[in-house]
Amino acid sequence: MHGDSGNWSHVVLEDPDGTCRVEVTDEDGEVFPVARQVTRGQAERLIQRIAEESRTSRKPIKVVIRDPYFMAATVITLKRLAI
Repeated sequence: MHGDSGNWSHVVLEDPDGTCRVEVTDEDGEVFPVARQVTRGQAERLIQRIAEESRTSRKPIKVVIRDPYFMAATVITLKRLAI
């Protein structure tokens, strides 16, 4: 089922330097690191964007998080935001 947010999960881990790392567990149970050195607000927004992209494009999360163009553009844009 494409875009089903019930089949994946995420975790935001705090690093010693005060920034966060984001890891997504896809529908197959594979853990995939998607961002590092982001604020908690940026991490939460990234998760929202990943879920939104999956819903609107009707692609599974595992495809969205492995799309280098989407992920690069999204992370670069989020890092510019002061959240």
